[in-house]
Amino acid sequence: MAPGLCAALIVGALALTGCGGDSDSPDDAKENGANASAGATPPPGDQESGQGEDAGEDAGDGGTTAIRTDPCELASKKDVEGVLGAPVLKVEKASVGSSPVCSWAVDEGGFGISVSVKSENGRTDFEQQEQTTRDSTNTQKVEKVTGVGDAAFERHSAYGPTLWMLKGDLVLEIQYQTSLAADRGEMQRKMGRLIASKS
Repeated sequence: MAPGLCAALIVGALALTGCGGDSDSPDDAKENGANASAGATPPPGDQESGQGEDAGEDAGDGGTTAIRTDPCELASKKDVEGVLGAPVLKVEKASVGSSPVCSWAVDEGGFGISVSVKSENGRTDFEQQEQTTRDSTNTQKVEKVTGVGDAAFERHSAYGPTLWMLKGDLVLEIQYQTSLAADRGEMQRKMGRLIASKS
């Protein structure tokens, strides 16, 4: 796994298992290393997303359901290169809590775009996540996004935007991590439209 992304995913996983809660304190920025200093969003599924290890929890019965969808199969490497406008050097699959994550890195630092499957329980979980996000003390604003999947919203925090989308029964979190000046929101929306276009 690319060193920067690997470290960021480990920090996110440790934050989930050891700390919990939402916090954008200076200590958190130090722990998030390159992501915080580069202005990138933290790895999917960490304390910043507002949804951690309970991502696979069924809203109806409270039981945990294993997520079966492989996010790396939602888009081909070639398609992702078209979205990012750069060659993908590495495709990595990992898990943060119960959420499988696929990252397409465009540089050796691990920067690129990632997709995390948060739930396979459809609209109810998506709407619950949107409300949780609105209630988070770290959320600066939540905006509805049109033209991306069945429904989508963008969460803005000190780390920048993160896109949440619904495609059928899948609830996805899309993050574009970059050290470059870029419109991260637009890149995430392009990735969401790409995934939505696949059957």
